[in-house]
Amino acid sequence: MKTVVKILFSLLLFLTVLKASAQHFEWASTSSNLYSGFKVAVVDQSENIIVAGEAALPNFVVGDSWLHSSNGDSIKVNVFENPLLIVSYNPSGHINWMRRVIGGRYPAKVHGIVRGSDNKIYVLGSSSESAFFPELKQKIGYHHCFIYCLKTDGTPLWIKEDTSGIITRPTSFCITPDENFLIAGHMEHDKIVGNIKLSAGVGGANYLLCMDKDMKPLWGQNVQYKSKSCCILYDAKADVTPAGDIYMAGEFEIGGVFSNGGSYDAPVLEKETKSSQPYEMYLAAYTSSGKLKWVKTSGGESRMNALKVTDNEVVIGGYIQNNGTFFDEKIDTTQKKKMLLACFSKGGTLKWAKTSKAEMVNAIGIDQEDNIYASVSSKQNMAPLILETDTIKKSYMSLLIASFSSEGKYRWVKTSSIPMSGENPVISFDHCGNLYISGEMFYTLKSQVSWFDAAFVKGNGYGSAPFVAKLKNTMPFSSGKEGVCVICQKPWLLQNAPNPFREYTEFVYTTSNDDPSVSLEIYDLGGKLIATLFNNRSLPKGSGQYTYQAAALPSGVYIAVLRGLTETATTRIVVGN
Repeated sequence: MKTVVKILFSLLLFLTVLKASAQHFEWASTSSNLYSGFKVAVVDQSENIIVAGEAALPNFVVGDSWLHSSNGDSIKVNVFENPLLIVSYNPSGHINWMRRVIGGRYPAKVHGIVRGSDNKIYVLGSSSESAFFPELKQKIGYHHCFIYCLKTDGTPLWIKEDTSGIITRPTSFCITPDENFLIAGHMEHDKIVGNIKLSAGVGGANYLLCMDKDMKPLWGQNVQYKSKSCCILYDAKADVTPAGDIYMAGEFEIGGVFSNGGSYDAPVLEKETKSSQPYEMYLAAYTSSGKLKWVKTSGGESRMNALKVTDNEVVIGGYIQNNGTFFDEKIDTTQKKKMLLACFSKGGTLKWAKTSKAEMVNAIGIDQEDNIYASVSSKQNMAPLILETDTIKKSYMSLLIASFSSEGKYRWVKTSSIPMSGENPVISFDHCGNLYISGEMFYTLKSQVSWFDAAFVKGNGYGSAPFVAKLKNTMPFSSGKEGVCVICQKPWLLQNAPNPFREYTEFVYTTSNDDPSVSLEIYDLGGKLIATLFNNRSLPKGSGQYTYQAAALPSGVYIAVLRGLTETATTRIVVGN
């Protein structure tokens, strides 16, 4: 037990961010003994967040498997079923319901989740061997893709199976304004269903496929690759605007051929080897009926991880390798700037592009005010992550969310000090602009851990773990119905110095709105209240400070929480010997 405590203490010291920033976490959920992650998410009409992901036994089993929420809810999971889990959480973090798809030797996989205008939930998945839906008493065949339809209260309605096999390796799942399904993916062989033909060519292809709710293909498009490679994942992304315009982005090695859209060769920018061929990113636009409107290519070695579109903008996230041009514009990759976030007009003109000394952008979200949120990863070991005006130390493998305005103005960065796995997190919004993050944590420890600072969640077991977290909105001005949406102008801030400390530390806080009832409290890592520094204090908008005498507090890591009626800010404090 002492060894586990020492490991935990060392890990938390390693992940502590020296420059504190407001977390604004309202609640979070993770698991015990559940080797999995939530890969897709959608918010329903009642602001419930519905997530889905595969579950399996962890490397070391130390008890039953559970999903836990920071408000105390728990639900047991039978991991021996190798289930695909679909879970709903209400806006306060309570678990509404869980549905499972039982796998064979391996779990069924989930590829996407959407909500239709009928408020039904549609899940795109595929079976590894077979998949059984216990509530419907229905089974589907080996390696088949399927769409699972549920009501938002969790009532299963139907399963539709792709018996034609035209859907392969799907990477994006959307629903169009006329309620058809839009799927992007990768294929190795030609696919022909009725009058729909998708051609893989010699190197495989990305494809874009539109299907109705009976899974009948309506139209298809593809991007053939001129070379077969083991080095590029070919994971194209697609998204559709509320007006019905469709965009697809990806990258190709050597070159690509668009059906009815011309042939492109990637530029040679450096000496090539068999394991390093020229490649570039592409962005393509289609009409709602599948007609290719235009194709733009980056002209440089860049790769795409995320695509998000609105009626006003097209945003791409990923990373860039060279200091050449990017969609006809010069881009700064000096000083090892690799992370890439770019915004385009609806016609494909580059409006602005951001690079930074982070690793890459993994996921993108856009709120109703067109503010952009990017999940940023850093794998540069102990090197600081520099993002615009912020320098974040000890950010290796942590979850970071950066926000920009639609014009590209940097707003803020938040870090949760959560070690991440390779699974990309998902960013979702409710109608008030509250932000939900879901994904997969990297190796939980056997103890109670405050993964999300103010949101205390059990983390019992070893292996990856799914998580969901809700963050308070930080949109720049008020929107939504009065009395329903409470909009914070900017995050509250809380930090302290010195840190670590022994006898005393000075807390400095900034509140962005007047609040008649504010508390400042200290918790241990199990969520136990240790000390209340002040409570029910009326604070005006602005800055303040508080000196904390901690001579009697045992050495260790604690969480300080500044909590008002609508806002919260937190920071980790370290008490030394």
